[in-house]
Amino acid sequence: TITRLKQYPLRVVAPDAETTVTIDRVTAIHFDQVEHIEHAIAECDLVSTSVGPLQLPDIGPLIAAGLRLRFSNGKRKPLNVIPFENTYDNGKLLRKLVFENLSEDERERFALLVGFPDTTITVTAFDVKVDDPTGLIVGIDRPEDREIVADKAGFVAPVPSLAEIIMTDELPRYEDRKMFVAGAHAIGAWAGHRCGHDVYSKAMQEPEPRKALDGAIAEMSAVLQQKHGFTPAEMTRYIT
Repeated sequence: TITRLKQYPLRVVAPDAETTVTIDRVTAIHFDQVEHIEHAIAECDLVSTSVGPLQLPDIGPLIAAGLRLRFSNGKRKPLNVIPFENTYDNGKLLRKLVFENLSEDERERFALLVGFPDTTITVTAFDVKVDDPTGLIVGIDRPEDREIVADKAGFVAPVPSLAEIIMTDELPRYEDRKMFVAGAHAIGAWAGHRCGHDVYSKAMQEPEPRKALDGAIAEMSAVLQQKHGFTPAEMTRYIT
């Protein structure tokens, strides 16, 4: 359907409003169309992944084959592969999965031509079941707070200029902030479940789960400020 329409709708779901924007000038290649994928990787300017950490081993061989074609016959146009995956060291993991499908000679030749930067992403995306001909509606909670941070050192030159990505030399501080705050919300969810709630937002309207969340957030914020130098204002803006 995407190949035919050349577009798909993105449903943005925020706490106080919903909007739908159209993502156009796109096409799609099925996972089984291996040769098409290889040629796409060989000819593109940038590759990104968003398949989930458990599926990365499945795409490692595909990316390796695309790189092999890209750098055949002495061609040396560099490429950055950016993993938008929810796991620590996602760039290092993807590089390992790709390079284990290359020969020793290829690994040596491609090492300086391909970048796999580690990233961390603060955004919640989820499927929304609606009657739409494309079947590709997704929702994003709190779109104004989305944050994509990448390790500058993981790129090969030329480093792409991407408006939505924060380039940093201090990725661990952003990774810790994301995971610590997620841990605080896990504590809030646990407290809500103990009080009989199945929906997190409803649980947070009750005094006991809210108290558990606020206490966890306060402790996590203090640790992050001490460990990584975030200011109280930065933590408040990130959390609320």
